[in-house]
Amino acid sequence: RTQGGAALVRDLPALPVQYADYAAWEQERLTQGEAERQLAYWTSQLDGVSALPLVPEHARPPTASHAGAEVEHVLPASVHDAVEAIAREAGTTRFVVVLAGFAALLARYSGAEDIAIGTPVAGRNHPDLEGLIGCFVNTLVIRATVEPHLTFRRLVADVRDLVVEAQQHQTVPFEHVVEALAPDRDLSRTPLFQVLFNYAEPAPAVHEEGAPPATDVTIEPLDAASQTAKFDLTLTATKLSQAYALGLQFRTDLLEPSLARQMLAHYARLLAAGLMNPDKVLAEHPQMEAAEHTQALADSRGHD
Repeated sequence: RTQGGAALVRDLPALPVQYADYAAWEQERLTQGEAERQLAYWTSQLDGVSALPLVPEHARPPTASHAGAEVEHVLPASVHDAVEAIAREAGTTRFVVVLAGFAALLARYSGAEDIAIGTPVAGRNHPDLEGLIGCFVNTLVIRATVEPHLTFRRLVADVRDLVVEAQQHQTVPFEHVVEALAPDRDLSRTPLFQVLFNYAEPAPAVHEEGAPPATDVTIEPLDAASQTAKFDLTLTATKLSQAYALGLQFRTDLLEPSLARQMLAHYARLLAAGLMNPDKVLAEHPQMEAAEHTQALADSRGHD
């Protein structure tokens, strides 16, 4: 809508398919053996996955409240450029590099090597679906083994392979995976994964040929503070022109804001260290100073 209040009216091209066509196509494809093939992959990949002890010293309430908050951080241009370089060298995407850093952080905080991270996929993997209104989003689980002797370069390569495999099996709905695995349910946590990673790159502006520029339209970002959290942690990394904006959403019944801010700062430090020295083993990369570690543990115990 323009500043003067008049609606912008534009003739849109006819859609090649409707959502009902997509639903029928998906149903037919999944009943021709594809669902069984994909479920077999996920049941094998996620067999025996255990809950992530995010902060081992923390007491987990018996039922999740889903009350949440969010802290923010900006990664500088030097990290942005290093992500680009490592992604090119590894033959992968920025998403994979930033995700690998998050897996390394979770391994440090939890003390675990088996790290399961959920991540959403758009599900619009056919050109005819690009302009179609409807829900196509699915959730994949990336289960990485993060051993201290790995180098960051090796971890990026491992995560790259896991992401490629997951995307090749992305159309089976996540709820079907949960039903097939039938994990023990716990009201204090979500099944199969408790930490989500979301990566965003703003789409470039697209102007239809012959359409007049909308010079009288004002667009303003809306800052909507989150007060809920579906998962223990959700890290959102948004690529800017020469930086990354990070947002860490967390359950307030698990973490204090001070500990969440430390965690986000430590992620930035650990990712930068891995990018600058990708052939150094993960155990030798700095995450926090001794005084910070002591304070983090004190904060977590004080929240019990």
